[in-house]
Amino acid sequence: MKEYLDRLDELLSDESKWTQCTSARDSAGNICYADSDLAVSWCLAGAIRRIAPDDYTELLMFIYCLLGETDPMEWNDAPERTFADVKALIAKAKERAVAQTGETSDG
Repeated sequence: MKEYLDRLDELLSDESKWTQCTSARDSAGNICYADSDLAVSWCLAGAIRRIAPDDYTELLMFIYCLLGETDPMEWNDAPERTFADVKALIAKAKERAVAQTGETSDG
């Protein structure tokens, strides 16, 4: 789990790589699929789909539980949501994954 969260953190490395109200966007801001080679920005769920296509549901449910059973897509798309909120959630998820599995924080 921690490896996926590290990859999620890396993919959403700066605010230009985050979006709302769609899974992903291309460099022109057009909506595209999260796994498209044209995608340059992702919502939280789209980024999860991008980095963990085979374990998408597991990782999404981990985030869902961390959010107190709040839909991660709705949480991401809330008008008051900021990129800093997303990064803080990823950091919290990484801490929780380490605590649950005993993995070290550096991998």
